[in-house]
Amino acid sequence: AWGANDKGQLGNEKTVNSSVPAQVFNGEFPLPENARSRGISQVVDIAAGRDHAMAVAYQKNAADNSYTAYAYLWGDNTYGQLGTGCTTGISTSLVLARNGDKAPIANVTGVDGGVYHTVIRQMDQVYAMGTNLGGQLGNGKTGANDNSYIIQGEAAHGKNVNGTALLTHAALVAAGGDRTYVMTDDGILLAVGDNTQGYLGMGSFGAGQLTLEPR
Repeated sequence: AWGANDKGQLGNEKTVNSSVPAQVFNGEFPLPENARSRGISQVVDIAAGRDHAMAVAYQKNAADNSYTAYAYLWGDNTYGQLGTGCTTGISTSLVLARNGDKAPIANVTGVDGGVYHTVIRQMDQVYAMGTNLGGQLGNGKTGANDNSYIIQGEAAHGKNVNGTALLTHAALVAAGGDRTYVMTDDGILLAVGDNTQGYLGMGSFGAGQLTLEPR
């Protein structure tokens, strides 16, 4: 990674800008045996928000030598967008994204970053974390956030858990500004968050959506 690094967004344990590629160090990513450097490896996906970045990487399970994909994030965490369950300024090294119970989010299949929020696809469900001023976390609320939520969905694509319809059948995720998009495995595009400039494709400007709705 290269560019601005005042908030640790290069993941090299520094806060000095770089005009040349800098290696992203492993942080909480366990280095494989006989690793030749401290860099994160076995990466299958990357994305970046405004001042934070993320990667999906496979981690080896010592018990059975299988591999599990986790999301690792670094950079600005002012709004909880790193998914650590707190808002602790910045992280210059990689941290594991965690769910509301503080357990690492495993079996990650996709990530993306908005300006100050993050979306993580876990199999066919989607977690969102960070600022929620535009309702972009899709949890039916607005406001600040320092936890990871499974995005809520409209009934046709959700499962009811304690009275809440949680989104399922997610195939792709994307984030932009203060909004989030999910495509389901049957090709339906869902959107949530800010709609001041018509971002959600609702046929109107202004009020957005607090839960995912079809476009």
